Amino acid sequence: MIIVASILGGIAALGGGYMSLSENISKKLDEFIGVTEIKGNQGFSNPAFEALMKAAGWIKGQAWCMYLARMVWKNTMPELVWNEAKKLISGSTQGSYNAVKNSKSNVIFITDRPQKGFIAVWQSKMNPTLGHAGIVKSVNADNTFNDVEGNTNRLDSREGEGVYAKKRNLTGISSDLLLRGFIGFKVS
Repeated sequence: MIIVASILGGIAALGGGYMSLSENISKKLDEFIGVTEIKGNQGFSNPAFEALMKAAGWIKGQAWCMYLARMVWKNTMPELVWNEAKKLISGSTQGSYNAVKNSKSNVIFITDRPQKGFIAVWQSKMNPTLGHAGIVKSVNADNTFNDVEGNTNRLDSREGEGVYAKKRNLTGISSDLLLRGFIGFKVS
């Protein structure tokens, strides 16, 4: 049996079965749950993860929740979609959200509806230049969604020490963070 994996094409074929791009994103996220950071955003417990983060633009000392999203998209998106996304998605949650919102892209867009594989972006009420990000894994009927976030902890902080799966509501994380929306993608 020949196993073919075509991330470039946005789908992976495994023995004749196909997975959608959102499934590829979800599977990539699963690889990283439990990775921890070296205190102070100085690196990661997993050298392969750190290399992928650096390839996505992360530099030691920087907050990295949005870099996790950028890295996962970089390693799962079809080339044409990634070429558009990489112009808009940076390591900054608010910078990325605003760049997408102000762009004329017909591939990368802002929405208030979560979908698997989309990037959730929160904004700090105390300092609107700061925020948090995660990638949606599933959407629930009770106005919640499950996601995977970097630079968080088990207590739902936006400042954290690792990659964790979370259940979030559509209003925010805490009294300081409000959900701005989702950065989505369209694949033809």
